[in-house]
Amino acid sequence: MPASPPSRVPSVARPSPATELRNILVVQDDPDVRTAWASALKSAGFVPRTMDSVEGLWGALAENTAWRGIVVDLGFLDWKDTEFLDRLREAGHLIPTLLTAWDPELAKSKSALSYPLLTFRPAPLHPRDLIASVRALPLPGGKTQPARQAAPKAPRRPEVVAPKAPVRPPVARIPDTPQARAEAAEARAIAAEARAKAAEERAELAESLRDESLALEMERAREIQARLLPATMPNPDRYEIAAQYLPAAHVGGDYYDVIELPDGRVAMLVADVSGKGISSAMVMVMARTVFHAVAPSAPNAKALVVEAAERIARVLPGGIFLSLAAAILDPKSGRISVVNAGHLPPMHWSVMDGMPVVSDLEVSGGAIGLVKGANFERALHDFTITLQQDEQLVLYTDGVNEAMDEKNEEFGDRKLRVAVRKNGGSTAEEMALGILDSVLYHRGDAPASDDLTILVVRRIC
Repeated sequence: MPASPPSRVPSVARPSPATELRNILVVQDDPDVRTAWASALKSAGFVPRTMDSVEGLWGALAENTAWRGIVVDLGFLDWKDTEFLDRLREAGHLIPTLLTAWDPELAKSKSALSYPLLTFRPAPLHPRDLIASVRALPLPGGKTQPARQAAPKAPRRPEVVAPKAPVRPPVARIPDTPQARAEAAEARAIAAEARAKAAEERAELAESLRDESLALEMERAREIQARLLPATMPNPDRYEIAAQYLPAAHVGGDYYDVIELPDGRVAMLVADVSGKGISSAMVMVMARTVFHAVAPSAPNAKALVVEAAERIARVLPGGIFLSLAAAILDPKSGRISVVNAGHLPPMHWSVMDGMPVVSDLEVSGGAIGLVKGANFERALHDFTITLQQDEQLVLYTDGVNEAMDEKNEEFGDRKLRVAVRKNGGSTAEEMALGILDSVLYHRGDAPASDDLTILVVRRIC
């Protein structure tokens, strides 16, 4: 159990000047999201203090600082991880708290229900929604914003009787003749046409504004998604890793990651979320959070995927599934543990009797969301391979072999094998770029029909 927080005078007992109601404590374990949240809060006029776990709260709360609120992202943690709310309450720190998590059931935990100043928002929390939620938090102590005092009523002026308007002469009636009726009908038709045209123009303007807003949201989502992909590749001893990623639209459903583990091993993932657009990107962000949480303690690739699948499947929307190929490299032993959950089999480039050979790793399993529970674990088979010098392992998504040219002909497995064979013996970066060049040459001027991801690991010596 972590040490109990230092005792102090309850936060609600000390008045908080309005000028101090800008300090926000932010708990977010993902460094990229933490940076985005802090930037958004600063832009909105708040003063954020960020940390990567709730244990950092206690030192900040011991300071003589008035806190406007606390924001905590529990990600995929369990009910017991809401117990920090009990510690806040018992220590007298009744500070408005915004809690976000992927599992909405966390809001029903005993600790959450017992905390009087709690606001829950489901994850993921967009920076714009974060700002709106923080602004909506009650003031510390449960107080509300002070109501504005009504302005004093002006003295009543003496009543002034307005002069009567002059009587207007009677309006001449339109003659009730066939010609007059026709002219009136024509005038009504012209007016109706003008109203319809105005309504159509208003609808077009609204649609244009919606399109601009959607385009802006898509661009923001693309920027966030791009920041979540690896910026650099690790350099494990005797190995090199490279990747190429090309989304079909502004935001895509492909996901790849390379995670350095505390014991020196490296986890590599290539995944494909069904569908395209914002919904697929949201699932990708969720999956990334889960894989980063479970990878450090996973003994092998199968254990990593089984644990991640259990967490992801709990909150995966109906009709959405995720396929992936995962590998964990141990540079010390040279062994690579590989699993395939409903994904395309990884390709292995090697040399036998002086001839280059391209083969598929025979690993199988069901996609996350399609196969669940014990059936998922039983269907998932792992494979261990040891790369020799210059041998390479290629993980990819179906955007590679299913890339269409202008005649709607796929790149196909045969051309993919040719590209892998042609670029074998080169560096990992040259292999990934060589495959990408072959796909783009085949596609020509045809638009991309799907995201495209290639990840290569090569043994140097």
